[in-house]
Amino acid sequence: MSSVRQTFNPEFINRLDEIIIFDELVDKELLEVVQLQVDQMNRTMSRHGFEVRLSEEAKRWIVDKTCADRSYGARPLRRALQKHVEDPLSEALIQGQLTGSSLVEVFLSGGELDFRPAGIEAADDALLIH
Repeated sequence: MSSVRQTFNPEFINRLDEIIIFDELVDKELLEVVQLQVDQMNRTMSRHGFEVRLSEEAKRWIVDKTCADRSYGARPLRRALQKHVEDPLSEALIQGQLTGSSLVEVFLSGGELDFRPAGIEAADDALLIH
């Protein structure tokens, strides 16, 4: 609250009905936000017959890569999922690399995100996302 008083004039503060101060999100909460975003992505992709599943390591990589500065909260996660998951998957779909697959697994391999049709365990069959 002291930061609010230092930043804004008393006249402005008096015009506000309520001031809510949020604590920084912890890793567990950020990982939950990632899953909520993936669920939302899957609702969209289900219309096209696809589902994406991220491994826990892939979720952690996205949080670590994008949320180093916690002052932004979960805002960077949406853009990170788009950049590191949605865009590469869309490109692979357009190029026909995922034909016949309905479930795509995203996992961490060699410090980067990879994806593969569900059920393929060998990293040789993975498609590099990044």
